[in-house]
Amino acid sequence: MIRIFGFFIFGMILSFAACKSSQQQDLKLSVYHWQLQAQDSNAQALQQFPIQNLYLHLADIYWNASLQQALPKASLKINAQNEVLKQAIIPVFYMDNAVFAGIEKDSIPSLAARVLQFRNDFFKHFQLKDSLQELQIDCDWLEPQKEKYFAFLKALKQLAPDIKLSSTIRLYPYKYSKRMGVPPVDYGVL
Repeated sequence: MIRIFGFFIFGMILSFAACKSSQQQDLKLSVYHWQLQAQDSNAQALQQFPIQNLYLHLADIYWNASLQQALPKASLKINAQNEVLKQAIIPVFYMDNAVFAGIEKDSIPSLAARVLQFRNDFFKHFQLKDSLQELQIDCDWLEPQKEKYFAFLKALKQLAPDIKLSSTIRLYPYKYSKRMGVPPVDYGVL
C-alpha cells in the first residue's frame, strides 16, 4: 500500500514538473471574501499572497413574502480605508433560490436593474475604479426556477453588455447539465 501511495506521489510530482512555465504564467490567483463584515485583518492576510482578483460578497438577496419582492437581507459592511478595497474587485451577489420561485417573470428586468444599480453604487460610494467590469451571481438554482434564473442573467447582460458576467455552478447542475441547463454567462465558477 505504501508503495502504491509512493508511486502516486511520485507521479504527481512528475506531472507538476512537466508543466511548461508559459502555462503557469496564465494562472491567476483569485480568492473569495465571503464575510459581510470586512475586517482589517482580512486585508493583511490578502496582502501575503499575489492575489489578482478578489470576488467580494456584496449582498444576499432574499424573497420577502410579505412585500412580494426580492430585497437585500444582508450587505457588506466595510470601512472605506480597508485595504481589501485596493484589490481588483469582482462583486458577487448571493441570490436565494426563493427569489426565482416567488418573482413574476415580468419583474425580472427590474430586479436585474436594481442589482446592477447596487453594484454601481458600491463602486461610486467607495470611489473605486471599476477596472475589471465584472459581476458574479451566486445562486443554487433548482430545475423549477431555472427559466427565471436564466432570464435574470440574460436581463443583466442586456442591461450591461460590457460587463463580464459569471455564475457559480454547484456540483449538481454540473453533473446534470442537460436537465439543469448551462447559465447564459461569460464563464462559470465551480
